[in-house]
Amino acid sequence: MLALLVVPLVAQTAWSDGHHGTARLGTALKEVTASEPLHCFAECNQTNGCTAWTWYANACSETHAYLNSQGKLSSKSGLCFLTEDESPAIYKDSCHKDGCHCTSGLLRAAQGLLPLVYKPVKLGTVKATGWLHSQLKVMASGLSGHLDLFWDDVMDSVWIGGKADHSGAGHERGPYWLNGMVPLAAHLNATDPQSPLTAKINDQVNTWISYILDHQLASGWLGPDDGFGGAGNTYWNGWNVAASLLSYADAQGVDTPIGKRCGKAVIDYIAEVHRRMAKTPTASWSQNRWQDWVYIIHWTLDQDAQGQEQMLFDAAEQTQAQSWDWDSYYEQTGVGHSGAFVGKPLPKFPETDVNGWTMYDHGVNNAMGTKSCSTWYRTSRNQSDAKAAYHKIEMQDKYHGQPHGMFSADECFGGRALNRGIELCAVVEQMYSLQHMFRVHGDAMFLDRSERIAFNALPGTITGDMWQHQYLQQANEINALYGQNEHPWKTDGGDATGFGVEPNFGCCTANMQQGWPKFVNNLVFEKQDGTIAIGMFAPFKATIGKVLIEVNTTYPFGDDVQITVSGQTSLEIRIPSWANEASMTVSGQGNVPLTNGTLETVHCSSAETTILLKLNPKIRIETGWGQPKGQPASVVPYSDAGAIVNTSDISRDFVLKDGASGAGSKEPGHQDIRSGDPGGVSMAILSSYLAGDGHYLDTVTMSYRYVAGYSPKKINGSTLSVVILDGNDEIIRTIYQSPVLNNYSFDNYKGYSPPIPVHASGLNIANGNVLRIGIQFHNNEQNLQLVVEPDGMPVQVTWTKNKSPQPPGPIPGAHKATNAAAVLRGPLLYGIKLQPNISVVKTWTPFNNTDIDIVTDSPWNYALVLSKPMSFTQLTGSADMPFSTTQFPNMIKATARRMPVWNESMQAANEPPSSPVDCATCGAEEQVELVPYGSTDIRMSALPWLM
Repeated sequence: MLALLVVPLVAQTAWSDGHHGTARLGTALKEVTASEPLHCFAECNQTNGCTAWTWYANACSETHAYLNSQGKLSSKSGLCFLTEDESPAIYKDSCHKDGCHCTSGLLRAAQGLLPLVYKPVKLGTVKATGWLHSQLKVMASGLSGHLDLFWDDVMDSVWIGGKADHSGAGHERGPYWLNGMVPLAAHLNATDPQSPLTAKINDQVNTWISYILDHQLASGWLGPDDGFGGAGNTYWNGWNVAASLLSYADAQGVDTPIGKRCGKAVIDYIAEVHRRMAKTPTASWSQNRWQDWVYIIHWTLDQDAQGQEQMLFDAAEQTQAQSWDWDSYYEQTGVGHSGAFVGKPLPKFPETDVNGWTMYDHGVNNAMGTKSCSTWYRTSRNQSDAKAAYHKIEMQDKYHGQPHGMFSADECFGGRALNRGIELCAVVEQMYSLQHMFRVHGDAMFLDRSERIAFNALPGTITGDMWQHQYLQQANEINALYGQNEHPWKTDGGDATGFGVEPNFGCCTANMQQGWPKFVNNLVFEKQDGTIAIGMFAPFKATIGKVLIEVNTTYPFGDDVQITVSGQTSLEIRIPSWANEASMTVSGQGNVPLTNGTLETVHCSSAETTILLKLNPKIRIETGWGQPKGQPASVVPYSDAGAIVNTSDISRDFVLKDGASGAGSKEPGHQDIRSGDPGGVSMAILSSYLAGDGHYLDTVTMSYRYVAGYSPKKINGSTLSVVILDGNDEIIRTIYQSPVLNNYSFDNYKGYSPPIPVHASGLNIANGNVLRIGIQFHNNEQNLQLVVEPDGMPVQVTWTKNKSPQPPGPIPGAHKATNAAAVLRGPLLYGIKLQPNISVVKTWTPFNNTDIDIVTDSPWNYALVLSKPMSFTQLTGSADMPFSTTQFPNMIKATARRMPVWNESMQAANEPPSSPVDCATCGAEEQVELVPYGSTDIRMSALPWLM
């Protein structure tokens, strides 16, 4: 029996009404009469071993039969069932017939959620001033405020009665956009009469909110109910709408009529999703993004549960029970331990770049998933969830970290190479995950990271006027192009780094809106005891209760922060982790040294208190960026009997180039190699080197099975060839050429082709130096997918007994760690300024905004001379465009030398040479200018170095 759990009386009134229309059919403990749910709740609370309760009204058949048999039937009677195990809430049709009413609850739930350490303030409380207000105005006057006027997926969205927004994971683009525009409108507080905006964003937001509320279905469902997105995935469509309605209620006032209406709309939607999920569990995007739904449910519980506490608690637990297991994935257990994957095989978090697209390696899903265990910790109260919050970030940094604060994922994890990208959607989602993690755990580290991303990665992938953005940015980026046939990323398209309206895919066009507005609302917080906390620095004013706080600063472009507090309060101030020489004076008194990475407390009297924070940043060098030391090469050594070449794991056993990638297979438990897009020529190289000890390579035997995409075209179908490559992956000989492969369709799938044999003999290719085998695809108007079975593609080789004149050559060794250097000052990352050459790719009507390519003629292949001091210069910047790419706020000058051996391939800068570099062939020392990363569209931010 479980120990007696007595819930404090303060919680009982909020939870004792239970979850209406449900019963909990656990192991019976006892049955008692109870005239109302409160009495049933109280009975469970006082009964040893009771964990759950169900109450039936007098009119229910269950109650009537039992009470009649006991001679206790009366008009006021009800029946209370107590159980000793926590069975989930089950909807019962009988609870809605002939006047029957039932409700149920979990005793544990009445403890409520673990309180946030730092509570968000009411939306609109923070009034941005200075450069931050300018940034919000630039945003509203750029793409954000105009998408509703020309971009179909917002302007003509199905969410407001239109016909567009049918891409991606569902009808997601309108909701993405609204999720950022509601807080933007709240912060700008309608169109500022002193500086009118070019777009009436409040009217746009109000139109959307009104339409969504007016068209909510009677069941509670929000938005189109057309099944788009697939079974188990339609839930994701509305989650950002629910978040938008909660934000709108917060801004307007939770207790106002519109606030109550928005809150009820969300509660009714949660209840309907809960009912549907009982029949159709989450799948696909909805399953991987489960924590965002739980977060929204928790938000509803915190903000205005309207008497539906137990239903909301049940909905959150149901969602977690159907979830993807992020924790086991990051812990690399290989088997699930929570959610829908308990005891099931589970992929492991990748330690290198991945060759194929998967839901679990997807960058945006992982940025959302960063907060999964922090979110669930509020329910579980389990310290292992709190610990796992840190582990996720450690894994992302160790294996995929980039100097701008993000990890690489283009679209899936890309490793630590400095020319790999990160998606804008992932940037804003990671920022928000980190902000929520701070609210839950109270560790300043989370805001340190969120701030680094906000001041570098976020503006670094959007133009200064915010009319153009990229899908992917690179830490080392020498061009930004549409239509790249070659590129270093493996799971995104050729338009990914171009700047424009919707490069590569339109999700980021819609989702980028949340970045700056949510940053603003996470500048200041409240604690449960009324303490006010300043979490991140930027210029703003905020009135919290009777306390007025004003922050005057040009941070992150300047070094000092002045905080004026009018009113009595305790104030906590985050001291950044890099600020190890920070100091503070309070109302002109003292000069107190501060501890970096903490929150400093100042007790403010009822009179005005002025706090001057001097952060005293210094130029600092972070080394260790780029690829880690590589693993030794996989080798197939000579054998008289021949050898088998391992091909069982696409990520480990193949090098996929020029658009080839891994892909989901039509056959369960299998992997596919996808040949890229129509028109491309790509390559899948078997990773293992053939080391023939000087013998001749004689035969290669293998087979493959395929399906052809972009069918039913029968002309200009794809072909493949098998080639032998040297140690530099240059083709030596083609040993097999396929016919056109278009008889087995991917689109009209009926099965893969039968095995097609390849047997090349009498090759007589000298194998003193190492060789590799490659599969080259010529896609023409179609493409191919080759299935890789769990045991791999059968590939065998033999050698001649006699040796060639070519002596055994060296076996490729593990590459050295890149160990590149990044230059920072305060929260800002700096990069070599590259002069952009811009060409227009497309002009959009009616605003004549453009999609553009950017290239440069500026030299970029520099090595920093770290023995020479760097100098910092404060400049004026642009008051109207804080992240202008022509008017920089400051600059660092450094000494560097050109490295002719460091060049480019696949239209990108190669990985920097391993540092410290041998600069025997370098050019003379010269001065280079480094400017803030966020003030660039292209740049070099991680460089080789010498002493």
